[in-house]
Amino acid sequence: MMSALGRVTVPEPIVVAIDHPSLFGLVQPFLDALEGGVDGTDTDVVADLLGPAAARFGMMLDGTLVAMATVTADARIAMVALAEHRGRGFGSRLLAHLAEWARQEDVGRLVMPASRRSRRVRMLARRHGWTAVDMGSGRIDLFFDRPARRTG
Repeated sequence: MMSALGRVTVPEPIVVAIDHPSLFGLVQPFLDALEGGVDGTDTDVVADLLGPAAARFGMMLDGTLVAMATVTADARIAMVALAEHRGRGFGSRLLAHLAEWARQEDVGRLVMPASRRSRRVRMLARRHGWTAVDMGSGRIDLFFDRPARRTG
């Protein structure tokens, strides 16, 4: 469907590779919207989202970036959704996409550092089969081990 501004809008949320040049302009408005607070997520997550990455994905809704995830070369994940879009399944869709990306890239383990206070992140990870490990100092690491490939 075409909007009045001539840009294509998609009524259903989709996951996109946010490093594509045509999508660079969406990242800064997303980060600006996060400046109001990351709600239970370590403020370093913004720096992690923009740091060196093996892959960077975004959840798009009606032409707007509403959630973003970055995977580093050592398979550490930074992920956040805009406050007004939390609890709508976008994190679940991004985690499912990250698991598929790991399968395609033959990555055996993904790790997502989080604050122990971030109950939503822990619940989301648990629902998707991630394991939480208390790292001390108020931190947890959430691990996703991709099932081994069957042989033979």
